Amino acid sequence: MHISKVKTISEIGDKVLLDMVIKLEYSPAEQLIIQEALKNLPPKIQENGSLEIITNENQTQLKFFVDTQKISEEEISEIVNRWLNELNFTLEENKHFLPLMDEILKLKKEVKELNYRVKALESENTLIKEALIKKKIIKEEF
Repeated sequence: MHISKVKTISEIGDKVLLDMVIKLEYSPAEQLIIQEALKNLPPKIQENGSLEIITNENQTQLKFFVDTQKISEEEISEIVNRWLNELNFTLEENKHFLPLMDEILKLKKEVKELNYRVKALESENTLIKEALIKKKIIKEEF
């Protein structure tokens, strides 16, 4: 998993806001392991700010805005770093499951492809049946 952070400070009225974007890049197998943890930012940050989670195929961006008058920038950084360490620990703790997760993902993909092929064959089968019925009707008429 690769982590990058961008912090900006902005003043809006009487509030000083810390805008932090954390970008996590990971493999699909790693995503299966950490997806629950991604939804749970520490309560102290949730209580004092807002959170937006943007998830793409192999990355997640956590964008949050925190009022630094209620919680200091240092405290925020400490909390976020602790949370990221826990995330890494969770991943490290479950690393032996990654090959299994990769296999599960491959099997899911294969099942999806097989389901698509089954539907295509069912469609083809229906067309053949309809053609045979029409052929039979035409034979009976003559």
